[in-house]
Amino acid sequence: MSDKELLQAVETILFTTPKPLPPRKIVELSGDRFSSKDIREAIKKLNKEFEKTGRVFRIEAVGDGFQMRTMTEYGRWVQKLETVKTIKLSMATMETLSIIAYKQPVTRAGIEFIRGVDSSHTVRRLIQQKLIRIVG
Repeated sequence: MSDKELLQAVETILFTTPKPLPPRKIVELSGDRFSSKDIREAIKKLNKEFEKTGRVFRIEAVGDGFQMRTMTEYGRWVQKLETVKTIKLSMATMETLSIIAYKQPVTRAGIEFIRGVDSSHTVRRLIQQKLIRIVG
C-alpha cells in the first residue's frame, strides 16, 4: 500500500465509522502493513490537507482513538439536521421512571410494591421509548 493509499484508507475508515477508532484497529484493518506511528502521521497529513483546502472537518483525538468531526464553527448546520423528539409522559410513567432511577437495579415486582399498583404497562412503555432497558 502506497502513502497515497494509506491516506485514502485512513480517511475512508474514519469517515464511515460513527465512533472513535484507535490506531491499532486501523493497523489491523490494513493487515498489519502499517504501524500506529504510520497511522498517526497519516492523520497529521490529512488534517494539513483538510486545512489547506478549506474543509470544514478535522480528525481529532477522542479518548484513545480518532474521529472525523465537523469544526465547531460549522456545528450549527449539523444541528439543523438533528431533530429532538419531545416525549410526553404520564404521571404514572414519570413515577415509575423515578423509582427505577432512584432504586436501580430494581425488579418490576419492586416497582409495583412501591407504587402499590400494576406497573407492567408503564414499564413496557418506558422500554418502547428506550428510556429504560432490561439487564440480567
